[in-house]
This record gives sequence, structure tokens and C-alpha cells, in this order.
Amino acid sequence: MDPDSHKLRWTDALARAITVRRVIGLLICTVGCLLLLGSLAE
Repeated sequence: MDPDSHKLRWTDALARAITVRRVIGLLICTVGCLLLLGSLAE
């Protein structure tokens, strides 16, 4: 196996994992902000 292609595949998987974590983090932050605003509005 070519080591460069293996490294590329590894970094691609890592980048994809980071993107997923970032999206999940944004969703959690959005939900948290909405809940906070909702509790303040009441």
C-alpha cells in the first residue's frame, strides 16, 4: 500500500470526524440558546 494514500485517507477520516463533531456542537449550542431564550421569555 502507498503510505501517502494511507495518510491521505487517515486525514480525510479525521477531517470528517471533526466536521461531524463541529456540527453536533453547533446543534447543541443552538438548542441550548433556544432553551435559554425560551426560559427568559416566560
